[in-house]
Order: sequence, then C-alpha cells, then structure tokens
Amino acid sequence: AASQLRSGSPFARGSAPRLYPYKLTKMINMAMNLFQKFSNRELAIAIWILVAIIWALSQSKIRKSLFQVIKAFFAWKLAISYVLMFSYSTLMIIPLNAVGVWRLAHLPTTILWVLCVAFVMLFEFSKANDQNFFKNAIKDNLKGLIILEFLINLYVFDLWVELFLVPVFGILGGMIAIAETDEKYAIVKKLLNYIMAIIGLSLTSYVLYMLAGDFKRFATLENFENFYLPILLTIMFLPFIYFAALYASYELLFVRLQFFVKDSSLLRYVKKKTLLTFSPNLWVLNRWSKHINTLRFKDEKEVDEAIREFKSATS
Repeated sequence: AASQLRSGSPFARGSAPRLYPYKLTKMINMAMNLFQKFSNRELAIAIWILVAIIWALSQSKIRKSLFQVIKAFFAWKLAISYVLMFSYSTLMIIPLNAVGVWRLAHLPTTILWVLCVAFVMLFEFSKANDQNFFKNAIKDNLKGLIILEFLINLYVFDLWVELFLVPVFGILGGMIAIAETDEKYAIVKKLLNYIMAIIGLSLTSYVLYMLAGDFKRFATLENFENFYLPILLTIMFLPFIYFAALYASYELLFVRLQFFVKDSSLLRYVKKKTLLTFSPNLWVLNRWSKHINTLRFKDEKEVDEAIREFKSATS
C-alpha cells in the first residue's frame, strides 16, 4: 500500500506538483468564461477606463491631483460606506442566487448596476429626506429611458466600433454636464441635446429594425432577466439608502445639539429621548430637527414637554 501511495496516488509527495497545471488551467478557463460574459460595449468601456488611468498616471501634475482625489474618495467614513454598500449588495444577491433568480451570468449586469445605480444613490442619499424619493427612484427605473437603454444594449457592434462610440458618448455627456452648470451655455446645451437625441433615435431605429427581422433573439429568458434584474436590485437597495439617510440625519442632529445643550447629562437625555421617540421614522425626525432649532432645553421636563407638543402638533 505504501509503494502504491508513493507511485500512483495523487496524495504522494512526488506527484503533488502535477496538480498545479490542472488547477492553473481550470482557473484560466474560469477567467475566460467570465470574460466572455461581457459584451463588446462593456469591454470597450473597460478598455477606455484603463487607457484613461494609464494616461493620467503618466502625467505628473494630473497624477498628483489624481492621488488627492483618490485619497478624498477613500476617506475613512466614505470607505466604511463603500464596504457597507458592497456587503449589503452581496447579501441581496445571496438569496436571489439561492432561488435561482441570480446566476454568475448576471455578474456583468450586476457590476454595471453597482457602478451606475448603487454608487449614484449612495452619494445622493440625502435626497431620501424627501418622502417622494423612494417612489421616484422606482419610477425612474421604470421610465422609457431604461427600456431604451435595454433595447439598445441588446445589439452591440464590433469591438472597434464600440471603442469609437464610447468616447463619443462620454465627451458629449461631459459637455452636457458642463453646459448645465451655467445659463450662458443654454444654446450649447440645446445643440448637444439635439445631437444626443439624433444618435439615440438612430440607435433605437436600428434596434427596432433588427428586432423586426429577428424577434426570437429579443424574446429570450436571458433578455428578460437582464431587464428586470436592475429594477429588482434597485428596489432591494432602497432600505440601505433609507437607513444611510436616517443615520446621517441623527449624526447631524446630535452634532447640532452639542452647541445649545451644554449640560452633558441633559444632552444624553435629549439624544436618548429622540432615539426612542423617532428612531425608525426619517421624515418625522427631520421635522423634529427643524422644530428644536429655536429651543434651548434647561432640564428633562422641558425636553418631555417639547416632544409632547411636537407629537400633538404633527399627529
């Protein structure tokens, strides 16, 4: 048995290195399979981002500014929010994967959703203070724009064409963003919007033409999944944005309280009563925060009285 183990068993010390080429080949195959799941448009975007990063790092002045921007982007509070966002997104995917709604094939769509939707919503979480924010967030994902983008993304061009189109759209989008910053650029903004509309109409016409001759390619389960998955992820992500806005509102309120409640024990009491009274309700908390702007508490009795009056006034 000992001789068989040394000569023929994969557990023998001398044969262990033979496993490495197999494992390496398997890892390469997995990477290639994952790579093939990305469309030419997604690959073109990734290539241009990589080119932009390499160019920026090659310029000393830009490199210094870029490092400052990166440093600010990864400030510790922001870094914590990114970790929480990615953790929450992963927790969203786990049950979806368990019931078969999410698969590895959806990874490119999920990555684009994180970069284009989740990050934007994270940086705009303060808008959650508006009670219509969540209704509008769902509505925006159901608007014709997402349908338009979905239809256009059904048909992608050859990689060299996509490599040309990506910077064109990027430049036009950047110019429109700049034009929106000042009213003196209104004519330029109007012209750029016309150009974008013409390009969008041309692409939509192309897609509709292709669909008319190849509807079977459109009416597939994969396309349906790529359509509803971003909407589903957005809906599931809304609670995270809500609690991020709730935490930020509490933090801001408690910082302000320190300036007009000097007694430390009374300050702790105000914070405790605020948490116990308004903890889950973001919008009532914001109204309470505005209500106590002109109040100066001297004792716990005044705090309790102010809360009672506020609740009776808002009920």
